[in-house]
Amino acid sequence: MNKPLEFNLRLAKLEAVHLSDIIYTIGDVKLTQHEIDLLSKGLKFIPNKPFHLTDQLRLYVQRFLSSSKLFKNIKADEILLSLFSNRKPFQQNLTKDEENALIHLRKRTDIIIRPADKNVGIVVIESKVYESKVLQQLNDTEFYEKFNYNPNVQIYWRIKFELEQLFQNNELSFRILKTLQPTKPSCATFYILPKLHKKMCPGRPIISGVQHVTSGISKYIERQLTPFVSQLQRIALEDYNIDNYIVLKDTNHLLIEIEKLNKQINDQNLNVKNITLITGDITSLYTNIDQNDGLETLLNFISCHSHLTDFSLSLNCFGKLLELVLKNNVFIFKGEYFHQTKGTAMGTALAPPYANIYVFCKETKALQKFINKHSSRFLLRFLRFLDDIFILLLSTDTDIINDLFQSLNEINGNLEYTFETSNKNIHFLDVNISINITLNRLETSLYVKPSNTFQYLQHSSSHPRPIINNISVSLSNRIIRICSSSTSKWFELYNLFLRLLARGHRTSNILQKILEVEYLDRQELLNRPRKQNKTNNYKNIILPYHSQLPKDQGG
Repeated sequence: MNKPLEFNLRLAKLEAVHLSDIIYTIGDVKLTQHEIDLLSKGLKFIPNKPFHLTDQLRLYVQRFLSSSKLFKNIKADEILLSLFSNRKPFQQNLTKDEENALIHLRKRTDIIIRPADKNVGIVVIESKVYESKVLQQLNDTEFYEKFNYNPNVQIYWRIKFELEQLFQNNELSFRILKTLQPTKPSCATFYILPKLHKKMCPGRPIISGVQHVTSGISKYIERQLTPFVSQLQRIALEDYNIDNYIVLKDTNHLLIEIEKLNKQINDQNLNVKNITLITGDITSLYTNIDQNDGLETLLNFISCHSHLTDFSLSLNCFGKLLELVLKNNVFIFKGEYFHQTKGTAMGTALAPPYANIYVFCKETKALQKFINKHSSRFLLRFLRFLDDIFILLLSTDTDIINDLFQSLNEINGNLEYTFETSNKNIHFLDVNISINITLNRLETSLYVKPSNTFQYLQHSSSHPRPIINNISVSLSNRIIRICSSSTSKWFELYNLFLRLLARGHRTSNILQKILEVEYLDRQELLNRPRKQNKTNNYKNIILPYHSQLPKDQGG
């Protein structure tokens, strides 16, 4: 029997203590210096192990040699000796004390170790505190309900039945049916990432739905919806007469749009003094999308625009599949089962394109209202990356700016926008955007959050060497892409050099890689086709792989 969950409000409100460098603790946590040193290497650090020739390897080599008459006079030990005689002497990347600390940490049940939200550091939380911070969210009956039984089998058979019905009605092929059908009753797991930058250190809720019964359906709908995201700009222009509404794929896409805007400023003789830079954020986007409203909005969108892509589902089939994912989001935490009754979880694959299309349908009505009242010429660019918004407005009139804010906040009672404005500089994603009055253009440079601890992978980690060596290349590429001036570029490259040195990277390797990249042309890097994964995932920002964190429904 699992121990009943206990909620303690005092524990849920505990703040984090900055222990050392990148290590934080919450609650009554005792760590030795060796444990702190070990954790400071980062959660992606891989300890190495000495190489041993096993009897199984000898057996395989012997079988290979005996399979051909050409090798009958060659002995297995001679082959193995020649292959591995030139190996470098083994150097362990953990001290004996750190090895013991790793063994001890793995056995401890009184603490939970989590990466902090926003790449701030590593948090070691007392188990009781972690439980209370999780329950502080799960006890909110507006979004979650608790089950007193295991609902997995019931949901499993319900989904099987619904899919069979769609197959019987010839709305799903047999091949697709077998892909979507769950193989066994299972549900998602719930965990949080501590938000150290917020008061009382709440958790960012993450629902890992890899093994969920709806994971196959969610991935299938995600593949059906994603092509529509690239069509939203065209739909905004043709259906709503809104020019320059753009859903961003990544930072590189943002930089390309800024370069296009600079060309427009030059061609049309616009004065950058008249431009207002605006950034916005939609509070708790995923959890605040009403499920019924989301279903209705997506169905209306698909019925109007399914001809724009190779959309292969009937409207009824799409609605049934979407409803199965949205309304069966059941997850487990410490043996207790919960159901998300409002919104959709970050952990499900369809969430990003679903949210993108939903917000687009609401925003276009608000922008249309704003344009009808004022003029389309004021809206130079409206750029959105999921719940983050960047607007370039050709006006400094506070009445016009407030009208835009009011229009967006009135589109839907569940979507709440917060805005920041500036006539000098502002940051969006990982880019600092500034107005250069002298050159009459927009300049870009790298934006680094004050809380960033730069947890780059240590050089001594037992990762493949190409991964280690390419860290400086990828980070240098990122700087050259983002920084539009030589001054900011060299300043950031120098900072990168110091940060990599602090993580144990070799001086010669860093300088060689940085100098190689420095000769690359920025425009060539911006326009270079970027590799995409198999699911055409448009939501990846150009960030080093070790600093990416899940972005979900938290604020």
